Amino acid sequence: MKRNRRYFATILFTLIAGCLYAKSEKTFQVGITMQEASANYSALQFDVELPEGVAIAENQEGHLIANLGTQGTDHQFRVAKVGENTYRFLAFSMTNTQLQISDTPLVFFTVEADDNLSEEVQENLVSEVLLVEADAHATTPEESAYKVDSELQGDVNKDKALTAQDASLVLQHVAEKVALKGFVITLSDVNGDGQVTAQDASLILQHVSGKKKL
Repeated sequence: MKRNRRYFATILFTLIAGCLYAKSEKTFQVGITMQEASANYSALQFDVELPEGVAIAENQEGHLIANLGTQGTDHQFRVAKVGENTYRFLAFSMTNTQLQISDTPLVFFTVEADDNLSEEVQENLVSEVLLVEADAHATTPEESAYKVDSELQGDVNKDKALTAQDASLVLQHVAEKVALKGFVITLSDVNGDGQVTAQDASLILQHVSGKKKL
């Protein structure tokens, strides 16, 4: 009897600890934006090294949640884990098509962690960058050629919390009353379908009310 009690107590403790751990994690969106608006690159490769205990999230199929921000091109995009905390990103075009450089992240990915990435981590997040120009010339850019942003997913107003105001801003954007731009667009697309719609606002509200975790 005592053995059974200890057994069930252990299971209960494990379940409670698991729930507390799950609730402590938040979803952050990390975006890497090229600073050179006139750049003529057709391919890129770089490594991302995350702090210990932080990893790129996976979807239900077990694929890493990472995307190429450039839309409407024939670029292929790959990301793979190449070390304990290191991931390699690769984007290329079989037709040598130029990447579309804008103020929206060229590459973005999702991480789950207790806290946001510190400024120091963001500054040293990207390494081994290799850019290939349209004439096949490869170059290694300076650190100032790109910037890294990391914010709580759905935190459209960037106040470090998810509130009804974030959902309101998304709806205003959908109604064309405000124009969300840059990295905020990525933060607003909480369902990851590549568009900002009323469904994203609904998901934010469900998270705020405790009905669904982003």
